[in-house]
Amino acid sequence: MSGWSTGSDDGGRTGVTADGDGLVRVMRKALERAGIDAAAIGHVNAHGTATRLNDPAEACALNVFFGDGRVPPVTSTKPITGHCLGATPALEAVIAIESLRNGCLPPTANHFERDSDCRIDVVSREPLRPRPGQ
Repeated sequence: MSGWSTGSDDGGRTGVTADGDGLVRVMRKALERAGIDAAAIGHVNAHGTATRLNDPAEACALNVFFGDGRVPPVTSTKPITGHCLGATPALEAVIAIESLRNGCLPPTANHFERDSDCRIDVVSREPLRPRPGQ
């Protein structure tokens, strides 16, 4: 891991604002610490709680951060693991590292159709094996 960041957002019940502004700030700070550009990101392991409040805010933040239509493939492990509260960051870091190590992005379980409020490419149904250089 080459960059990280933390943040807090006064976003009510979901902890994020509808436009995901706090998420965008955290992503920018993580890339600044890593010394890389957003174009170098080939996969996003989203928080992805499958709630009507969180997921659209997260998708909005990703589109602001990467630019509309340029968000890399997105996955979420929560349909399998559930929300493990304080253990979530460590568990999801291990899953993301294993995805990189194996060159395979796991599908988001039980994701069968795109929500019109979430304009992102969610990996679903089958694992995705990115081509070299992606």
